[in-house]
Amino acid sequence: MKSSLLSIDRTAYTAMIDALLACGSIDGALCIFGDIIKQAGSNKDLRPKPHLYLSIMRAFATRGDVDMVMRLNKRMWPDSVGSISPAAKEEACELLMEAAINNNQVEMKPRIKYTFLSMLIWIHVYAMSCLLWN
Repeated sequence: MKSSLLSIDRTAYTAMIDALLACGSIDGALCIFGDIIKQAGSNKDLRPKPHLYLSIMRAFATRGDVDMVMRLNKRMWPDSVGSISPAAKEEACELLMEAAINNNQVEMKPRIKYTFLSMLIWIHVYAMSCLLWN
């Protein structure tokens, strides 16, 4: 988004990224997101809000890209503007779990019967261990 005649604010960038994600253009959204991050170094008003990180993480979680979800999760804390609500923190962990499931990284032992709740607890522990140890 290089233009000297037009000044694009955080809201416009966020709308463009949301539109690209809705159309399935994750690469296009990531390209614009990279522009925001670069420009935010000199213009603090462009620092993205947690919502934007979560939107991009959601797209990568659907693909099963655990590494990208984890990277975005780690960068959301220092690089976003404003406070991160408990609901946003919870969603970030859930997206990491979803990415692991979609990438077939969650193993189920056939001899052990899992209830739905115990499976969710196991996945949550796995995801949190990834966040803490990586």
